[in-house]
Formats: sequence, structure tokens, C-alpha cells
Amino acid sequence: MKKIVCIFLFSLLTGILHAQRLAVKTNVLLDGVMAPNFGVEMLTGSRSTVSVSLMNGNNVAYKHLSVLAFQPEWRHWLSGQPLHRGFIGLVGLAARYKGTPGKTTSYDGYGAGLGFELGYDFGLSSRMKLELAAGSGAFIYNQKQGYKVPAEDVSAPVSGYTLIPLQAAVSLIYILK
Repeated sequence: MKKIVCIFLFSLLTGILHAQRLAVKTNVLLDGVMAPNFGVEMLTGSRSTVSVSLMNGNNVAYKHLSVLAFQPEWRHWLSGQPLHRGFIGLVGLAARYKGTPGKTTSYDGYGAGLGFELGYDFGLSSRMKLELAAGSGAFIYNQKQGYKVPAEDVSAPVSGYTLIPLQAAVSLIYILK
């Protein structure tokens, strides 16, 4: 898995050097729940872009939850011009998480997901954009799930999949070139 991520990042960085259009972004919804994030989006065709975002947060949403996530996206722009108006796309998610969201339950695991997204970019200026995006898909996970019962702590490995929202974003985007 580490080799695949390294190869993808290397190819992305190589592509960035030759990209005609490059933008940086942050999802303010994630910033609001104490999960700092940073993303890069680059032009890959006359109507498509590729985006990669990283997120790392401790005490996310003021709870005892830590998350490290990597989110690649491919977007097809409906207006015919990248980074302008509406888009549809594929969104992926790879995450490592650990936390105790309740008094009796704990989770420690990792997972990966793939799904679809819809979004719209609003032009604030020639270089600034406000983007709204939402998407959902399947998330496959493998985690150690713990329960606290009055006499002892019980934990068991759990694997499976679920349908979840993979993308919920209100992002600020700055176009570099």
C-alpha cells in the first residue's frame, strides 16, 4: 500500500511541474471541526482536473477522535472549462482513525472508500473560488472495536463495508497559475 501511495504522489508531483493550471485549497468545514487539511488541484485535460487532499486531526469535533486521511478526486467539469461552475467526479478516501466517540465504545482501524461526487464552484475573483461539493460511496474498513462493560473491557476485530458520505466540502480555492 505504501508503494502505491508513493508512486501516486510521485506521478502527481511530476504532473504538477507541467500543469497549465494549479490551485491550492482547504475545506473550511473540516477546519471548523478541528481537522486541518490542505489540497492541490491540477488541470489534466480540457474538461478534467485531479485533486489530492490530506487531512490530519486530533480531538476532531471536540471528541476523543484522531484521523489521518488521504483523499484523491477526479472531476469532469460540465461547463467545458476546468475550475468553473458545476462538476461530477469520482472521490476516493483512505483513512486511519482511532477514538472513543462514546463512553462505552472505542474504535481503532483503517479503511478505504470510493464513490461519486457533485459540486459547484463560485467565482469570488479571478483567482479565488468558493466550492460546494458532496458525495457518497462505499467504505471498506478493518478495525478493532472495543466495548466497556461494568466488569471488563471487551474488544474484537471487525471488518466490513458501509455506505457513507465520502465528501462534504465548503472549500476556499486559490488558483496559482
